[in-house]
Amino acid sequence: GQLSPENYVLLVDTLVYRGQFDEAEKRLREGYARYPRHEGMSQRLISFYENTRQYPKAIALLEQKEALSDRERILLANFYWRTRNPGAALQTLQHPLSDPEYESERVDMQLDLAVMLGREDLLRDEYRRLLNLSGQGRSVEVDAQLLNLAIYFQDYPTALALSKHRYEQTGAPRYLASMAEYQLAQQQWNPLGKTLEQWQEADSGATRQPRFWVMKAALYQHRDQDEAAAAAYRRASRLGPDYTHVMMVWACFLMSNPHYQPGELPRLLAALANADVMKPGKRLGNGWDPTPMHWTVLAPRQWHSA
Repeated sequence: GQLSPENYVLLVDTLVYRGQFDEAEKRLREGYARYPRHEGMSQRLISFYENTRQYPKAIALLEQKEALSDRERILLANFYWRTRNPGAALQTLQHPLSDPEYESERVDMQLDLAVMLGREDLLRDEYRRLLNLSGQGRSVEVDAQLLNLAIYFQDYPTALALSKHRYEQTGAPRYLASMAEYQLAQQQWNPLGKTLEQWQEADSGATRQPRFWVMKAALYQHRDQDEAAAAAYRRASRLGPDYTHVMMVWACFLMSNPHYQPGELPRLLAALANADVMKPGKRLGNGWDPTPMHWTVLAPRQWHSA
């Protein structure tokens, strides 16, 4: 007799358990053709294609549907992404979803795709939307997104405010490090000095991080304390001898003050010539731009492995 949708699913589960995947797919397609409007059959066939990594077949099945649920739209975007079609994935995610959980996933995926494709217009729209959210109502994840975008758009006052808020909420010293970075970016020298002292008091490991000494050196330079700046750059260089940014700022200093480390400048310039140094300017496809003389949003990931 004719199988019901439920019996098709039971049969397919048995075939999969036995490792008879070709027969399982044949039966699933047969059941879906017989019950095209049965949601369970559709979901089971899509799940089968996903689990067996037959993404083009899953895409074809979803594209044939007259209307997609929120879940199916997210799945379709994922399948496009996995088949190296980020443009189609982004197109699939252009409209908001009604389910809050899926909408959050849509926004996250849309941001990642916008970065990958260099869609600054979408990033700016999302940045404006996040800025309009109440600070009390934002989640930690939303604050993280907002911080990334603030750095990309060089909105350092917002980045500083977010880092200060997170420090007040958590007491985590890494937010003091971020605050110092964004104060340096805005040349807020007196607040920078206080934040570096606060960071050093709150985190015993602060002075083992190259970026601490790079920011300390910049502060000394501002105060015309070149000897102290040179000592700070040496500390940074010893702690991170292969870090491109350390080499860049140390070399810039030695160009004007070569007597502080004779012979070091040629070595640094040679090392930089062989390094993968990104030119200033936004580089959406490769992450956030490393702007000279301060650390960007990549820095916390680069310097804090935990």
